[in-house]
Amino acid sequence: MFEKWTVLFVLQSVIWSGFMTVDTLSYKDGVIAKTILLFIFIYFAYLVGMYVIRSARHAVFATVLTMAVFLGGKQIYSVLLF
Repeated sequence: MFEKWTVLFVLQSVIWSGFMTVDTLSYKDGVIAKTILLFIFIYFAYLVGMYVIRSARHAVFATVLTMAVFLGGKQIYSVLLF
């Protein structure tokens, strides 16, 4: 079971890194477009979680946890950098 969680966190970290890259490259887009993009990545991360863990509750938990870590890290990075 631990191996599945490790694989899931690595895969979701790659997904959220991709989101941060796309978000950085789309600096001219509006808030609505970025929100839609966020929901697309949330759904994709959830689907990956469901594929790896095969439990909806655990997939939601892992998705929310990795999203909070990465978006929180982004906020900390932006505060420290600027």
